[in-house]
Amino acid sequence: MKKEAQPSFKKRFPFAVPKEFDKTDRKIIAFLQQNARISISELSSTLHISKAGVLYRLKRLNET
Repeated sequence: MKKEAQPSFKKRFPFAVPKEFDKTDRKIIAFLQQNARISISELSSTLHISKAGVLYRLKRLNET
């Protein structure tokens, strides 16, 4: 039996795709440019946001 492909993040959450990047998005991008292997935990503690928040933003940024 074939597994159905899930719709992309953009299609499931069209309201979540930013028109512009906010300050936190830009900070995440800057940290990843310096060290692409930084952990979610490190990003979370450095930016003072939850791990779930970091994951959500990374997924959203990856889709844009």
